[in-house]
Amino acid sequence: MEKGVKYDIFSTPIYIGKVEDDKKFKQHFSSIDLTTFAKPTDIYNPSWLCNVNTSHGTNDCKFEDKWVESFLSMIENHVTDFVSSIKTQLEFELNPSLPWVNIYNKGQYQDTHTHVFSGNVLSYCYYYNLPDTNVNGGKFYFVNSNADKVAFGQEYGISVVTAERKYFPDVTTGDIVIFPSWLEHGVSAVTGEETRITISGNIRINVLPTINY
Repeated sequence: MEKGVKYDIFSTPIYIGKVEDDKKFKQHFSSIDLTTFAKPTDIYNPSWLCNVNTSHGTNDCKFEDKWVESFLSMIENHVTDFVSSIKTQLEFELNPSLPWVNIYNKGQYQDTHTHVFSGNVLSYCYYYNLPDTNVNGGKFYFVNSNADKVAFGQEYGISVVTAERKYFPDVTTGDIVIFPSWLEHGVSAVTGEETRITISGNIRINVLPTINY
């Protein structure tokens, strides 16, 4: 019998890139006192399933801050490259939200979640400082939204895994990951002593009106 071909379907595009032009951003960002800039999550949002120190929702940063301005400028080309590879025929403009800083110390994590709110289309994570995750923990991961359906035949005592439950992107310090906001993701607990620092944010897409001449 002639063999068939296996196809991967329902694929979801993500983007991983190395941010090179970061001198201006790091100059501004390194002047921030991160110990007061990012606060423990449970102080203002105890329902959030994480215990990371973060500036998300704390009003500790604003669009006019120098580091925010230089950061958004630094990642703009990466976002444009990704969107250009998957965009529709409609004309649109990107509308980034205010980025936030996450600081992970030993025992801190982010539970599985999505960013589907307020019209978000894309989300990202930039790795300002990412210690070796094989030693320090704190691995970023994506979750298959059909994780409870990736095995079948269990009622007969047989389990056949048909898809990966989690995907761990291969990232290092200076990388940025961009992905659809609906894609479930999280961060495993940091087990080492080194501090993990990331910057995350969301991007809305505004479709521009079509002009007919």
